[in-house]
Amino acid sequence: MSGKPTTSELRYARDWFDAATGERPANPPFSFRYDGADSGSLMASWEFEREDVPESDGVVARTLTYRDSATGLVCSCGTTAYPDFPAVDWLVRFANDGQRDTPIIADVQALDASFPFVDEPIRVHGANGSLCRADDFAPTETILQYPKPHRIGPEGGRSSSGVLPFFNVEYDGRGVIGAVGWTGNWDAQLELTDDRHTRLRAGMREVHLSLKPGESIRMPRMLLLFWEGDRLHGHNMLRQLIISKYSPALMEPSPGAPHEPPTSFAVWGENTAERQLAKARWMAENDIAIDNFWIDAGWHGDVVKTDKPNVFNTAWGDHVGNWWPNKSYYPDGLAAIGDLARENGMRFTLWFDTERVFKGTYFVREHPEWLLGPIGDYYLLNLGDSDARAGITDVISSVIAENNVTLYRQDFNMDPEAYWRAADEPNRVGMSEIRHIEGLYAFWDELLERHPGLIIDNCASGGRRIDLESISRSIPLWRSDMQCFRGFDPIGMQS
Repeated sequence: MSGKPTTSELRYARDWFDAATGERPANPPFSFRYDGADSGSLMASWEFEREDVPESDGVVARTLTYRDSATGLVCSCGTTAYPDFPAVDWLVRFANDGQRDTPIIADVQALDASFPFVDEPIRVHGANGSLCRADDFAPTETILQYPKPHRIGPEGGRSSSGVLPFFNVEYDGRGVIGAVGWTGNWDAQLELTDDRHTRLRAGMREVHLSLKPGESIRMPRMLLLFWEGDRLHGHNMLRQLIISKYSPALMEPSPGAPHEPPTSFAVWGENTAERQLAKARWMAENDIAIDNFWIDAGWHGDVVKTDKPNVFNTAWGDHVGNWWPNKSYYPDGLAAIGDLARENGMRFTLWFDTERVFKGTYFVREHPEWLLGPIGDYYLLNLGDSDARAGITDVISSVIAENNVTLYRQDFNMDPEAYWRAADEPNRVGMSEIRHIEGLYAFWDELLERHPGLIIDNCASGGRRIDLESISRSIPLWRSDMQCFRGFDPIGMQS
């Protein structure tokens, strides 16, 4: 089915945008509770301002701002409407402009919208996320039944662990696709109401916090795309929208050619520089069509050199946090490999597990104040701490520059949720997660700014960190870790 929007779809999306973000909208597309009261009743009496900023190519950026003069809370919603897609994107932020701590902000639904329907059934189409199984990313379908809500959300703090943060609600020969941009915990609740509406709500899983004077936070980015007719037409429009407005350029295609990820040759990191160079040289000399030479885990730290090392028989995982080339394998670093790749028209990928830190490694010894935990043998590098973020940015940036890395691969082989919850103070539930996710985006943005042309490969035990925000800065080259284990089902990898 075509991915080209119809005039009717574009009109429907713009009408919804104007109603949801009007002069003083009765039902803005988000909700929350403040000091125990519902935002809908509170914001009716708050100061309100709407600002339209026309952007290039007909895009309309509109910001709704609500101010509570009594407590200093400012709630803003920055929205974007696209002229060439029936889609609306928005991001809710909170700030404390007052002199005292705010009352509790809770139950923030970054998406809260209802759509009338005539006929049932109402179908919700979605997909599994990744759990390292053969059915990773398999499609799902659920029929909504009144009054039972349908709830979806990931496991452990990684955004696509178990469920993909995209869902398509089909009704009356049309539908609306929702997408969540939050690389942590999120929840969505979809339900039928007694007045024959489908209500869609989504946001962070846990928010119950007070803001200190001068503090500000952001919530998950939300996207709605409206379609009519065939459901697959809606899916194809979503793909085209993501490629056009969100996804970073993967390669540099010829004019009119589709963007494509690089064809990669991946090697285990615990191997000698001579052997890695020989592989890359052989491919170049034999005109093997490889775009990217990829060194995965094991290249780093001080693991003792062993015979025939692999992912299962060495202690490479005990050295996450030691981000320097292992002298026993790479006595002169990896720059020669990066040079050879570039000279032969290939990118050079290098693996990191940046946020996971093993006990006794560099950051534990030198900067324990940058870490959350431990839980067991591992710490979480706290990207919500500005000093920690600046420090890890310098470390990773130096390895990228010194070794001519052009495709930075960031893995994340742990669930961060327990670290965040343990670090939250009373009446600050959700703050550690918010700061970490904000810090992750700032870290990636800084790397991209320092290294023009750099591509970020987003891995998290496979494809467990795929969402609207992460795919705006990165690409997932590795869909699932199911293929890391002996005896994996090859049919699963074809899906």
